[in-house]
Amino acid sequence: KAHFANYIERRSSVSTSTSTDTELLPLLLQLAERLGPKVRDFALDFIEQGQGKTVTGFVQGREATEDVETDLDDLCEKIISQECQAEEPNGLRAWIISEHHPKGYGHENPNVLCQLDPFDGTDQARRSQPICEAWYSVLSFTTADGKPLVGMCVDIIAGILYIGDAVEKKVTRTYLRTGTTAVVAPSQATELTGESAGASYKGKWRYLEPWFMMVAGYFGQERFRGITHVGSGGSFVYALLAAGVLDAYIMPGEPTDEIRPGRAFVEAADLCLYSVTEGGVLRLFRWTQRSRVTFFIAAPNRQLARSVVDGIWKKDEEDQDGRGTLAKIRRFFAKVVSRPKLRRLFAVVHT
Repeated sequence: KAHFANYIERRSSVSTSTSTDTELLPLLLQLAERLGPKVRDFALDFIEQGQGKTVTGFVQGREATEDVETDLDDLCEKIISQECQAEEPNGLRAWIISEHHPKGYGHENPNVLCQLDPFDGTDQARRSQPICEAWYSVLSFTTADGKPLVGMCVDIIAGILYIGDAVEKKVTRTYLRTGTTAVVAPSQATELTGESAGASYKGKWRYLEPWFMMVAGYFGQERFRGITHVGSGGSFVYALLAAGVLDAYIMPGEPTDEIRPGRAFVEAADLCLYSVTEGGVLRLFRWTQRSRVTFFIAAPNRQLARSVVDGIWKKDEEDQDGRGTLAKIRRFFAKVVSRPKLRRLFAVVHT
């Protein structure tokens, strides 16, 4: 397959003109269902030909050792942008925003924003590591003023397509090999158990070290010996949370451009996204935030997120200790140990 031309960024801002929420919904759902298989087929063909390893650029705000832009990212994004342009006669005017084009490009008077991660798994693809790795393409269509409409996430390796309808509050999962489709829903669990599945991106030491510093004491408990730790993360986790595949996503130093492409799935499944303060206070994630989230957790409900944070900060143990002398001694030593540890963790994340 021939390489496409590089993209030209035409504007640094978008219009706020909108149509009604339901006007473009059928068109966007059909477009999302078409895009998933198309991007998947192209990506697999491209990789099988030994391509997809050429670095074409860098990601704003990240070091080259963390993430780069490749020809595979470029071409998957070009497929999506071309399909959006092809729908202009049907009323779609899209402005496309990605981690590689944070200012965006597209129609000069858009009625839809497309926030995407065209190929989630660039580092593994560059190293030809398809086994046990995560390759996805993820996007969310929103109104021009940011109201979620439709999400698409395709599991490129497994051949599974997730579609999130943020207007009708519905998420579907389709196995592309058979066409079997089902409505799926997030987990109803309000705390993690030994049967849960939690995810975090551990593919780089810059993430692995602070993650272990943050959760070692919590997940080291006997009751979590059976928990499944998924070592991949990124934009795709919101589709998996919405489908009940994952129970929680817990990350230090999470880039916000890895969150925004999953926005429609968050809305469709009423997922809960929080940043966590140094003192363990949950704060709703702000979609306008551009800086990394120092402590980030995504969960199907607030109770589960709260239980994880309380466990990491050992608040549940303090509550159970009561007011006795032994409790006071334990709390004193916990403060002595935990405060410097948390400060070191914040320092690691910010650097």
